[in-house]
Amino acid sequence: MCFARSLLKTCRRIYLERPLLGNCITYAILYPMGSFLHQNIDDKNYKHYDYVTMMRFSLFGAFYVAPLLHGWIKLTSAMWPNTNFKSGLAKTLVEQVSLSPLSSYTFFLGMALLEGKTFQNARKEANEKFLPTFKIASCVWPLLQLFSYSVLPERTRLLFIGFCSVCWTAFLAWVKKKSVKMT
Repeated sequence: MCFARSLLKTCRRIYLERPLLGNCITYAILYPMGSFLHQNIDDKNYKHYDYVTMMRFSLFGAFYVAPLLHGWIKLTSAMWPNTNFKSGLAKTLVEQVSLSPLSSYTFFLGMALLEGKTFQNARKEANEKFLPTFKIASCVWPLLQLFSYSVLPERTRLLFIGFCSVCWTAFLAWVKKKSVKMT
């Protein structure tokens, strides 16, 4: 029990003193959890996990997603400093037309590049999978973001979104694995 308490105290200190580092560590854990979840649902072969894919998800989450979202939350908090429905709605709408398309597209581009694909092949995959994925994201994320921006304090938003991202990342892993366009 003492170890768990000490670990929680250390995590809390990191989040308060170095929030970007804390978010990078969180996303380094949560993003591969989405890949792990996908592998359990999709393959149903619990003896052979694709650890290399999970490592790619970890790298992408830690070094791209977490810093991007950290910066985004800082920017939107500076533009709309209040935590209320009106500010939350403005942040959500701006995010849906700017950050959301960027993050949907760059997920497929970045993951394909981490797989060792050429830039042209990575771009082709991202172009194929972006629009169907973005359409689904537009049905899911605005409600979560509106709640996050309207209710949660800035320091806990990225953590909340990170935990919501586990299921979303499992979906992205499924789309990533698909070789044909979704309809």
